[in-house]
Amino acid sequence: MSPIVDWLMILFTTILTYKSYKKLVFYRYCSVSFYVILIVYIFCCVPIILNYLIGMPQYNIVYWYKAFIEPMNSVDVGAIYDIYITLAILALYNYGTKMNKELASRATALNAILRSENEKPWIYVLGIASPALYVLLSGNASKFLIYSSMNLRGVSGQDNLILNSLILVSLFCTCIMLFSGRITAKKMCVLALITFILAWLQGKRFIIAVMGVFYLFFLTKSELGEKGRRRIFWVLPIMGITLIAFSAFYLAVIKPLSNMNFDSVYDMLRVDFGRDDVIKYVIYEEFFKKNHILDYPGQSFFSTLFIFIPRIIWPNKPYSHYQYLTSSILGLPISKLPAGTTPCWYEMTLCNFGYFGYLVGIFGLIGFCYFADGMKQTKSKSLVFMLILVLLTQNTDVYIVYILFIFMYYVEQHIKHPKIVLRIGR
Repeated sequence: MSPIVDWLMILFTTILTYKSYKKLVFYRYCSVSFYVILIVYIFCCVPIILNYLIGMPQYNIVYWYKAFIEPMNSVDVGAIYDIYITLAILALYNYGTKMNKELASRATALNAILRSENEKPWIYVLGIASPALYVLLSGNASKFLIYSSMNLRGVSGQDNLILNSLILVSLFCTCIMLFSGRITAKKMCVLALITFILAWLQGKRFIIAVMGVFYLFFLTKSELGEKGRRRIFWVLPIMGITLIAFSAFYLAVIKPLSNMNFDSVYDMLRVDFGRDDVIKYVIYEEFFKKNHILDYPGQSFFSTLFIFIPRIIWPNKPYSHYQYLTSSILGLPISKLPAGTTPCWYEMTLCNFGYFGYLVGIFGLIGFCYFADGMKQTKSKSLVFMLILVLLTQNTDVYIVYILFIFMYYVEQHIKHPKIVLRIGR
């Protein structure tokens, strides 16, 4: 039954994602949900396609992910996963289709303005440079001369959290500065340089895919003509394929693995660009084996909410969600974890809320999209979109994003803007 369900999921989600991609490229006033569909498809649906084109990953190199093999091969788990992700994309698409009509009807100059007259460009310049400044002032600059993950660099968990947060700040400020006004070749060269620096500091290739989608958000909200949008429609998939090819080249040539072969490279790429493994693992552990990953419902969200409270003040403060997830995968206490597993919104809701988590996973994300679509300015929308990106692809404890989001929302609601109606069209 599972192959049938798999292919039905692949067919259905591919059609919806293609239609979503056309909408977000060709329509300037487009719901955030269509961008979210693209993210979900890349990280949750493409891996299932690869299972049939290349095969299931064996995790020979990434030994601590051996726990994924059993749930990844379970027919029942696969069927539940397929239905879950299909319903999630369908719900996002239906919501976005209805919201698009509303966005077009109320479109004003506020939708197009990236930077108001009251804003100070130097603040954004400082934001762009913040990750590099933090590294230089941290006393650990020498650790970043070699491209590697934070764990292999020996960077502490706190420094890792702060740096990842600043990378998102830099990403946001870069888009505000470079996508304001006319897009030029000079701006794109600067964008490529900043992308390289941020990816180097973060130490993971998948961050480039996340950044690419965030750039796409701003690019499609900018003043592009019909010709420019047609060019984007074809260029972006080519860039995505190029990214995957570069990642494979990096693993094979630039930083070869100890056991260098095709399967090893494939395993690493699946870990970087897939979230199907952690979602299936949680489904299997929570609902089939009844091994609860968290101690109590909502524990992950309490961890994020109170992350800035020192553990010396609150010794029993909840750990980050990824630590509980990794502890379950490795069968080790949190104090002895050698590395961390990247979580995902769809598995996190299941860990925290059980069966009710399926509904929270689907409709909670729509709630974020609705909140973003209600924003008046592109920059404010982008902050909520960044939050969604974090929820789907990274550790949720990148807390400063929440602060920026709340701040920008406050500013956006309290600054008066001229009511200039724009011509509605494609």
